[in-house]
Amino acid sequence: MPAGPDEAVIQVRDIMEEHDVFGSVFCPLAPHNRTAPRLSLHCDLTDQDVDRIIHAAETVQPLGSTLGSPAT
Repeated sequence: MPAGPDEAVIQVRDIMEEHDVFGSVFCPLAPHNRTAPRLSLHCDLTDQDVDRIIHAAETVQPLGSTLGSPAT
């Protein structure tokens, strides 16, 4: 998933969870503003599961303009 400021990635995680897609926020020590939601996929996912993940990702896609941009 795209990396960005902590606040934006937390918002992405929350929206994904509203679509029953769960991940963890990965906060590396450096560089700044490179926080990313991390998803783990497995081979038992059904087509319906994959569709739900894609739909959730499309829902957060408009946030892409804020992810990875420098904090002001």
